[in-house]
Amino acid sequence: MYNKSDLEILGLDESFTREQLEYEYSLILKRAKSDPQFDISKAEEAYNRILGLKQPEKISEEEQKKRNRKMKLAENSIFFIAGGILLLILAITIPSTILRKSIDLHICISGQFAVGDTETLKQEIRPEVKSRKTSIEFIYASFATGDDSASYSLQALSLSLLAGDYDLMITDYQVFRFLVSNPSDLLVKDISEYLDDLGISQNDDRLIKLYGGIYGIRVLKSDVLDKISSNEEGYYLSIPNKADDIDNAISAIEKILYN
Repeated sequence: MYNKSDLEILGLDESFTREQLEYEYSLILKRAKSDPQFDISKAEEAYNRILGLKQPEKISEEEQKKRNRKMKLAENSIFFIAGGILLLILAITIPSTILRKSIDLHICISGQFAVGDTETLKQEIRPEVKSRKTSIEFIYASFATGDDSASYSLQALSLSLLAGDYDLMITDYQVFRFLVSNPSDLLVKDISEYLDDLGISQNDDRLIKLYGGIYGIRVLKSDVLDKISSNEEGYYLSIPNKADDIDNAISAIEKILYN
């Protein structure tokens, strides 16, 4: 809080305006600039008090050194914390990457299914490969209004597909429709080039033809899948855009179609 002496230092009276304050202070600054011997400290303090500004704290050289050491320590601490976070991220992601490499086939089953024994499904789809070489993830998904948990699951499914986590999708109709809902950003690939490998002709009624391509296969009956979950609407098989094990995905589709 300023007092009368502050006003006197700056040549102001109690009815001063902000413009008058700035004008008088500018005159003092000009004088200090032209006369190096002129002491401006009292004018600065008076000016700051009038504006309600906090005065700079005066500290000793020793105290300044202590503060500099503390600041340096704080900066180093931030560096070590950031390094620790980075190591934690690597500890999480690297094992996941290694696990990804050690598994031949990643399957995602998504929809309103009641999936039970996934180990049986692994053996049925990949009987010649140890079960640990095949991973199956079940994501319950519903498009029912107000089903928040299912909505979150669809978001998780989208992120997983974008990250390239799956090689084969086994879904109900609603989820399949979600995968191909945006023509400019399809989440599954055109499988036209794999029809010969699957022994399926272009005219097969099971093929889902969209946007000038073939993006899925509808399976009404499958001994392999029916052992896991009975679904009257059938199952929809598709291969995600970022699948990195197409050969095993095709092999799994063959076993679903013909076993």
